[in-house]
Amino acid sequence: MLRDAIKCYSTIVEECGILHRDISTNNILIVRPELGHVRGMLIDFDCAVDIESSEGEAQTEMMGTPPFMSVLNLEDSPGKRTALDDWESLLYMVCWLGTYGINEHTRRKETDSKLKKLKIRRWRYGAFDEIALEK
Repeated sequence: MLRDAIKCYSTIVEECGILHRDISTNNILIVRPELGHVRGMLIDFDCAVDIESSEGEAQTEMMGTPPFMSVLNLEDSPGKRTALDDWESLLYMVCWLGTYGINEHTRRKETDSKLKKLKIRRWRYGAFDEIALEK
């Protein structure tokens, strides 16, 4: 499923020239067709922009879901957002799912004593610059 979402993102960047800008666990849809394998689908293109857009401001604004936002995005850098910011978000999403689990059978609870010691837990709370520092 993650492979499918990553492949989808690669295709929208290379063939369509689009930045998603809000890659997160909430924007990966799991599709289970009657016949076939479970697939992942990247959804929610509400924040997406054309990479070559002349609207520079639209590509520099802070956008996304904090645990998955790139460090430059969290720091509200004035630089133009690129595909690297989305790839960084995909990396954080893989780390998140590897730590917290993918479904209700593998999901770890917030009360798990091992989780309380991990810095990744702090990606969800606090000011954006603090989250960036933890990453």
